[in-house]
Amino acid sequence: MYVHSTDVLDRYGQVLDPIRMAAAETDEIFDLSAHETGGHRHIRFVTDPDCQIDVLNIVTPASGADSFQATIRAIKAQGYNRLDRKYIMFVDADIYCGIATVISDSSPTMANKSNLSTGYARVDNSCWDGRDVAHELTHLLGGIQLDAPHSSGGGHCVDQFDVMCYSDAPYYPAMQQLCPADQAERLDCNHDDYYHTNPPAGSYLATHWNVANSEFLNQAAEAANPPLAISIAVPTNDGLFVGSATITITAQVSDSESILTKIEFFDDQTLLGTATTLPTNIAGRASPAELMRSRPKPTITWVLL
Repeated sequence: MYVHSTDVLDRYGQVLDPIRMAAAETDEIFDLSAHETGGHRHIRFVTDPDCQIDVLNIVTPASGADSFQATIRAIKAQGYNRLDRKYIMFVDADIYCGIATVISDSSPTMANKSNLSTGYARVDNSCWDGRDVAHELTHLLGGIQLDAPHSSGGGHCVDQFDVMCYSDAPYYPAMQQLCPADQAERLDCNHDDYYHTNPPAGSYLATHWNVANSEFLNQAAEAANPPLAISIAVPTNDGLFVGSATITITAQVSDSESILTKIEFFDDQTLLGTATTLPTNIAGRASPAELMRSRPKPTITWVLL
């Protein structure tokens, strides 16, 4: 949800893509963290008819952004209270970074209350990024329980580096640096507190609530994105050109699953030029995360006589 009060300019058109990008980054954090334990997890987003993440434009009374509870009341008043929904509210205000409802239930079954309850998270505009959204969503999905091995006693963890770890109220515990700094963008340092796709028998996560088991996550592996089909149509193989001639290069590109933004032409390591007008037979859509993947570059070799 994009949420703004009546006394704030409606910026839906401007923020739609950044919000979708933050959601894609959040999904990437969940899946890359799952990869570390040999599995896959993706967030079950509600999507629109074009298979894009559905971002609702929600207007609240002027007081709707004054506090977390005020925002929840305003959202509930509009009927957003389904038990099978977790509502991520991108609030156009600058009061919090992020805040979320938390449920205390470490039971390991699928009847865990985190699986059966509405959840609300608010992320204000200074924190619209994947890491902060992943933090708040993890709260909604049941992490971190107070009896977890490295619990802070306030819903977080002390074994940094980790998306969920910091010294919080009410105890402000000392932090333990048990994992490298590159884990700061991953869930569950050492995968022993709240997120493991295949926890060892007898471990805490095998016998207590494990966010990786949440009904709000899809456990299926993502389908492989087929490689691009790229070829040089002009000039043809073994073509001969007289020295100082101008050579026109035409590439044929086919990809049914992504939107291309440009094609770069190289002669070995030398960039010859970039084309941004693409063939009309390219169709389909991809998530923001997929759009950032590297593209093969056509390479051209010829002989000048």
